[in-house]
Amino acid sequence: MSVVLTDQRATLVSYQLNTIGDYMPYPGAIPRGNFVKITVLNRGKRARAFTIFGKTTKTIKPGGQAHLFKHLLARGAFPYATSPGAGKRFRGRVFVT
Repeated sequence: MSVVLTDQRATLVSYQLNTIGDYMPYPGAIPRGNFVKITVLNRGKRARAFTIFGKTTKTIKPGGQAHLFKHLLARGAFPYATSPGAGKRFRGRVFVT
């Protein structure tokens, strides 16, 4: 999963490894039991932290990146958010089925 933080929004894209070893965008909910690596890229001009699945990155400087790892054992809707970040464009939910 990739997360791109800008000064306007946080954008999440899920990827899945296919049978030939390439990563393909994965639409919809993430299957339960998957181990996910979350790469957070800060492309904005402000330092930001990112929270998802109860884990928070350190503050990421502009142009920097951070990684989070999580084994998804539970189903549900899990919130994500940036800090600082105000408004709906900096938060949302990820679904695990």
